[in-house]
Amino acid sequence: MGNSLKIFGIIIIGGILLFVFDPAFNRIEKFADYSTKYKWRIFNNSYCNWKTHGHCANNNLNKLNAERKLWKTLAENYGGEKNIKDKLENVVLSHYQFHMTYTERLKIAEINIDSIIKHKDDLFEQLYIK
Repeated sequence: MGNSLKIFGIIIIGGILLFVFDPAFNRIEKFADYSTKYKWRIFNNSYCNWKTHGHCANNNLNKLNAERKLWKTLAENYGGEKNIKDKLENVVLSHYQFHMTYTERLKIAEINIDSIIKHKDDLFEQLYIK
């Protein structure tokens, strides 16, 4: 009985420490020959968000910023590859926020790779928590 109680206590304390410190693991977003890393946490940064009332980046925000960084890298290194052209045009068309930025804010009606490359900083800007 004494040993099982100690083991149970160690498991509980270990779980609490894991929740509080929530170690980050690296994940990778890839396309073609390009990749970018982002932090992924087991508990989705829950303790930090609880303590700061939601002012910590969670796994979804980290992944979204990694995707934006990857798409910006693709635009910066575009050399006429059809798969990259198709990917970037599809990203702008399929994501409401990018499509609205592209058509409303930049006042561009037709989506093409040249204007995506020209306005990559506006389209694929990183998101931050205030």
